[in-house]
Amino acid sequence: MRLKTHKNKTLTMAVSIILVSLTGCTHPSDYFPNGIKSKNGFLKLTGRTLVKHAYDSSRLEMDSIALSNGNILILQGRIQNKKLDLKKLKSIPVKFEPLEIKDTHFITDYNELYNPKTGQSNFLPLLPCWHAINLKPSILCLHEKSNLDKKASCITGGSYNPKNNTITQIKNYSFREKYTTLHLSDGRILLIGGYDSQSFTRNGAYFFSSVVAYDPNTNTYSKIGQLKTLRTDASAIQLSKSEILILGGEGGFSEKGKDIVNNLPNIGIPDLNKVEVFNLETGKSRIAGETLRWYPIQAKLFKLSDNKLVIIDKGQGVEIWDIEKGKNIAVNSLDKSSRYRNAFLLPDGRFLIIEHKEVKLYDPKTNQSKVIDELIVPRRDYTAVMTLDNKIWIIGGIEYNLPRKSSLLHQDNELDSIEMLDYNEIKKRGI
Repeated sequence: MRLKTHKNKTLTMAVSIILVSLTGCTHPSDYFPNGIKSKNGFLKLTGRTLVKHAYDSSRLEMDSIALSNGNILILQGRIQNKKLDLKKLKSIPVKFEPLEIKDTHFITDYNELYNPKTGQSNFLPLLPCWHAINLKPSILCLHEKSNLDKKASCITGGSYNPKNNTITQIKNYSFREKYTTLHLSDGRILLIGGYDSQSFTRNGAYFFSSVVAYDPNTNTYSKIGQLKTLRTDASAIQLSKSEILILGGEGGFSEKGKDIVNNLPNIGIPDLNKVEVFNLETGKSRIAGETLRWYPIQAKLFKLSDNKLVIIDKGQGVEIWDIEKGKNIAVNSLDKSSRYRNAFLLPDGRFLIIEHKEVKLYDPKTNQSKVIDELIVPRRDYTAVMTLDNKIWIIGGIEYNLPRKSSLLHQDNELDSIEMLDYNEIKKRGI
């Protein structure tokens, strides 16, 4: 099969049952000026995703995982194109089945593997993946499958082996959405909270407080306990062999249509700032304190060696929380206008924080931050990942606060460009 490129050249696509390879796909420099550097030279453009190349569109709100071989797995996400032509999509020689189509936006179950060394990507086997867990070497993908027949709705998924490009289907579990996943040190994966959008009461959907463990070795699920509060989109981290900490998210209503958190019916869904510690052995949870702020959108949690917890939220900055005392000890608001924040713990103990425009270094010892650079293309709804060589890759998303078609790096507002920041360069400059 042959596919025309935007330069009227052709490339041969070898289609197999397992993998559709696009190795050798080149991107002309007049379309994608590879190598462009940022204002202070810490970031540079290194490649682009295949979504725009194949679908004349771009992806956002996706996930990404760094593999041990240095490659980056880019998963799922949402694709938008105001000139989307579904007939054109069906003609593409890659199995394609949008999970949801709404106006010109649709959710895709399409994945790709990006090679940082070559700047090129390969299409991957079809594998829906809303929650990706790196089991090393395999990747566990969980997905909520909704159906008009509620009995057929479930959590499903598969284990993807990047070495031989094979997928092993896993056992299904009862339906829930917006649950939190946590990979435990013993190999199990926790499914925490969530809600059932298919079972509405007058007060909204049913929310869950249950904690479920999936064991990839036995391919079995088991309910191991319950939280004190009903939560979706919470944040969780393992503190010890027997305890995990959960905070933030959104609360909701139980099966009886009553808000458990505030004990009041018919109110809006509240944000939660209560911190819980759940015991994996007893299945019981206790309230361990409160954060100073509410964290409704999966904040990133980092446990430091001195038993302090660093909470970095997409929109509310940084909070340092004392785990033993159960209280806040420091706050740094960073940039309150940012709602698209990613954070990575660096080898020197500081954090690299990527916002929609600025790139900052944050030191938890001094609770101070400083801007070191700006993204080449300001963006939101992107994914970012750190590879084993201490390089951070910022992938896709939508252009943030810039005029449309202001450069050749994007069409409309969607982005397929990939930017890279090397921590070794920060270390080299002594910043």
